[in-house]
Amino acid sequence: LPELVVALSIPAARITRHSFRVPIIEDPPLTVTLRDDDGQVYLAKVQDISLGGMLLVLRQEVPQTLSPGAGLSVSLQTDRQELSLRAEVRSTEEREIGICFYTFGEGKELNPPPPYERFVSQLERQWLRTKRGQQG
Repeated sequence: LPELVVALSIPAARITRHSFRVPIIEDPPLTVTLRDDDGQVYLAKVQDISLGGMLLVLRQEVPQTLSPGAGLSVSLQTDRQELSLRAEVRSTEEREIGICFYTFGEGKELNPPPPYERFVSQLERQWLRTKRGQQG
């Protein structure tokens, strides 16, 4: 079993994490751009990722406009594809922002789009290979 499995309960939303969070060990060629509902743009680095959301680190302190419940448009760009997703802010702390892809559903009903699911699976396999290499 992985050493780092994070479970997070969000009382305000009354949901519990239902998917594994993949820690980002190395920077993949991934660019994340957030756009709030007022059109303000923020660049972020992925701290960890799951099928239901991400923990991101902004280049600045999280502004009040990105408080829990705020809507976001999220653009993920890799060297092979670009995904545009709708998300909601679930938590903030200093420069960190936790987002949830609420349009994917929850729990057993979680149904992310196939390109996003493949991307998360690829990162998970990369993380597992790295962890196995450290144990050997």
